[in-house]
Amino acid sequence: MNVIKILPEALASQIAAGEVVERPSSVVKELLENSIDSGATNIEISVSQGGKGRIKVIDNGVGMSRDDLALCAQRHATSKIESISDLFGVKTLGFRGEALASIASVSRLKIRSRPHDLLGGCVIALEGGVLAEIGETGCPAGTIVEVNDLFFNVPARKKFLKADKTEAAHILDMAGRIALPHGAVRLVLRNETRDALLLPASDDMITRIAALMGKDVAESAETLDVRVGEFAMSVYLCPGEMARQRSDGVYTYLNGRYLRDRVMTRAILEGYSGRLMKGHYPYCLLFLEAPPETVDVNVHPTKQEVRFRDQQAMFSFIAGGIRKALGKRCFPFSAEGDFQAPDGIKFGYEESAVKEPVAEYLPGLLSTSPPGSSEKPTEKAAAPRVIGQLGKTYILCEGEEGLILMDQHAAHERVLFELLKGHLSSGKIPCQAFLIPRQIELSFREVEVVQRKMDEMTRLGFELEHFGGNTFLIKTCPASLAGGEADACVIELIRKMGEDSLSKTVVPDDFINTVACHAAIRANHEMRKEEMEHLLFQLKEAGLPANCPHGRPIYRLLSFTELERMFKRVL
Repeated sequence: MNVIKILPEALASQIAAGEVVERPSSVVKELLENSIDSGATNIEISVSQGGKGRIKVIDNGVGMSRDDLALCAQRHATSKIESISDLFGVKTLGFRGEALASIASVSRLKIRSRPHDLLGGCVIALEGGVLAEIGETGCPAGTIVEVNDLFFNVPARKKFLKADKTEAAHILDMAGRIALPHGAVRLVLRNETRDALLLPASDDMITRIAALMGKDVAESAETLDVRVGEFAMSVYLCPGEMARQRSDGVYTYLNGRYLRDRVMTRAILEGYSGRLMKGHYPYCLLFLEAPPETVDVNVHPTKQEVRFRDQQAMFSFIAGGIRKALGKRCFPFSAEGDFQAPDGIKFGYEESAVKEPVAEYLPGLLSTSPPGSSEKPTEKAAAPRVIGQLGKTYILCEGEEGLILMDQHAAHERVLFELLKGHLSSGKIPCQAFLIPRQIELSFREVEVVQRKMDEMTRLGFELEHFGGNTFLIKTCPASLAGGEADACVIELIRKMGEDSLSKTVVPDDFINTVACHAAIRANHEMRKEEMEHLLFQLKEAGLPANCPHGRPIYRLLSFTELERMFKRVL
């Protein structure tokens, strides 16, 4: 008796459908892609009961003849490819020939279609993948697809679906993402009796972004267009301040195909590096064009994952372009009239000091000039004017456009980060020896980490000495930490090493983030006007003056227009 058996066709179809049809939004995705591939310029979608009861898609595409209609719902039947070589040059959204067959196997499917050059149309109906009807009918040019009672024959799958409103929201999101890059397509989505989405046909991408994502996103987006040989990239970037904890604001496309590709998403986040708080995602729309032969789109049945021939090069292309575009954003202290270094502020570390002084925050640590340099930057006119300090936490400045509020801790943290990063890249971090070594108590696990990572700690500027038991002495630390934060910084660094978060690729930034945060001035620290001016002067020289190393915004601008509206001086 055989143990291995060939599955019945109906069962095999339902198994295949499980990869393609996960929920009602999967059905909408496949049908919408077919409509776009057919050359449709007007597509109307209507759903009821969150797509579980009915999904209807009407388009004005090329339509299908009776013979094509009879084949369209069979597995691996497609008009998109004919040979293996075609598989490596796919230019359409669909090509696998699985969608309609999968949908038909788990629903009651009815398709009416008519080519534009014929007077009459044809209809085909299937129930659970079994042919129920095929014949002639009257219908407009194009194709009408109705999917009723989704998962009626697979009740176990139907139980996993969410509430109608949730499924309808997924359909709305998916439909907008698929149609967005196709400017010639007008899309209307009706949920029950109301229009949930109206995406007008337009060559202006900003107009379509506004219709889909809102006016605020469209108005704040900056555009980047890059072409290198056969590769091209268009990106619409919103500032990091608009980031949120959900990733649904990230849209990635390849040759007009919507993707959920990890490489592209990671490249976007890398481009935004330093501008986002941990766990936050930006509003970003990436449209990538690449020769079809350089990309494998036949990775997953849903066609939402791809494999690039040279993933590292593509990653660098995307991340570098985004980083360059974001670097062009205007910083209010970068215009003419930059600050000069105030008189009386010293430059460089005082490494020859023998005593253990109370560290001053700004002298030395904020300098970008070499130690011992007495050269001062050239003074320019119309510099933003420091007004004062608010709550011993925020620096207030008057700029050309309005009132600037700056977080002093975030600003100082950015300055220290850039300074220490330069020292680390040169291989020498200025250290401060304690006259009386600091004593710390560690857990048994932390002791094991220190003993294993002692060389790395020394290279990073911390000299630790075992004092017996679980006690260690901190003999030296980076000079910026000599003011009293060394203990907490060492303990946090040990914890991160124990979590293996400090691999070779992230040691520098992770270390610098930790040190800069502990060394930076805190909230409720009173600053002199000269110190505030000097901080702004040094921040201007930073590579990324708009965000602290953790991604938090450093400043906010309250424009004169906003102030006038606030006080009803203008309406």
